[in-house]
Amino acid sequence: MKLRVSALFFCLQLAVSLSAADLSTAPPEELLRLYQQLRSLQGGDQGAVAGNVDWKRDAATFTFIDGRLSFAQPVAGHVVAAVFEGRGRIELKPPTEIEQHQLARYTKSPELADEFKQAVFFFTDDSWTQLQQLVHVGGGADAAAATKILTAAQRKYSERFNDWWENRHNNNPVMRNLAARILADLSDPSSRGFFLADFKAEHAGSLLYHISWNRDPLFFPEAGTDEEVQLIHYNLNNYSEWWAGFHLGDEYRTATRPEHRKLLAHCRNEKIDAEISNSNHLSATATLEYEVPGGSPRLLPLKLQGVLRIGSIVDGGGKKLAFIQEDRNLDNDPWVLLAEPAAADKTYILKIDYAEDSTHDSRIIFQQGSGLYYVTSRESWFPSFGAFDDRTLFTLHFRSPKKYKLIATGRLVRSEKQHDALETEGRRMLLTTS
Repeated sequence: MKLRVSALFFCLQLAVSLSAADLSTAPPEELLRLYQQLRSLQGGDQGAVAGNVDWKRDAATFTFIDGRLSFAQPVAGHVVAAVFEGRGRIELKPPTEIEQHQLARYTKSPELADEFKQAVFFFTDDSWTQLQQLVHVGGGADAAAATKILTAAQRKYSERFNDWWENRHNNNPVMRNLAARILADLSDPSSRGFFLADFKAEHAGSLLYHISWNRDPLFFPEAGTDEEVQLIHYNLNNYSEWWAGFHLGDEYRTATRPEHRKLLAHCRNEKIDAEISNSNHLSATATLEYEVPGGSPRLLPLKLQGVLRIGSIVDGGGKKLAFIQEDRNLDNDPWVLLAEPAAADKTYILKIDYAEDSTHDSRIIFQQGSGLYYVTSRESWFPSFGAFDDRTLFTLHFRSPKKYKLIATGRLVRSEKQHDALETEGRRMLLTTS
């Protein structure tokens, strides 16, 4: 009987491993199921005593002086989060003099040295492998306590760290959908993943230390930075501060100022057919012709204002694609699930239908005075893959109320009144100032 139980356990473990390895080719419904699990991570029964353990994450070293680690329950065979409780310490020294000076503006020292009693870690890099080598992982963890801490962190990110107008007003940091990013990394063999530490330091207060090894960072996606390491200080619903941002330590050994901004996806051409209603609501269909220069992602992140709700996404063959977009006042950045992993030698098409569902405080087209309207979300009223550094040839076709005149940059192709509407078409328009 013991042999049968052992054999069954081995088979189950093998099946879990295989499903984890095959995520890049898993059907969309399976990926969406895993996404829901990742969105509400649960504490598992695995844990470890952590005493005098140094865990180096690029420029930062986390020392678990005395305490215990509890790990999240695996999702598709992957452990992607851990909770530390006890007495811990962080030491961080930015690799450049400029960033050391920047850090000193806030901490009065070119190095950060502080202690904490609790920290939550999320990761898709080699963190789990490293931790298994540093501590003895065994059973007996307090799953309920770990679940409570993980849930609180994920809820904070979802509800407060997004681009909803109230959070912008409160100066909270803007963060991409964490669960979607985890799923994107787990389903992409070419991604080196990310590391995120969220903790409250004894002197410095609430800190976020983040590394995104070869993808855009989780925080401030509109910045378009190529720096892999970020240190962010925040006071929830009051303010957030960028304390430091720099490249991986290894890069400074070969270059004084590394520069290597690489977009995961590049849109060559985008055609936007848009309509502005009499009530000044926007709806549109955007057709993107794009390529993926390197890597083999299964999920692609899009930039689109959260009050613009996606109705459907289809590929060049007219096949409907699954996508992720949470409620407008949550972590609503859209992610599209490709039918298969992207290849570098192909050109792809996405056709995205979307429409505005906004409140007075979150309108895309806002009224300023009598008869004057302006675009509030200048860089995100249309879908894109990056910030301002993705050069794209745009073709615009607008249908708007006849009594108004559409003003935009670019080359006007035609503008004529037809029945009760104004038809305007232009090319090479600088959409960020239209």
